[in-house]
Amino acid sequence: GPSGGVRQGTVFIALASLGAATKCVKCVFPGHRLAVKKKASVKALDIVRRQLLSV
Repeated sequence: GPSGGVRQGTVFIALASLGAATKCVKCVFPGHRLAVKKKASVKALDIVRRQLLSV
């Protein structure tokens, strides 16, 4: 972000569930803060959806 450390728009999404390895995904979304939050939410829901479909 602006204070250094990681690139602006970088989001880490993690999913933990019983009987499966914890998954952590690093994503970089372009755009302003609200756009990044919306894209990260959609990505997180997609990760959950994919996990549920694989069970």
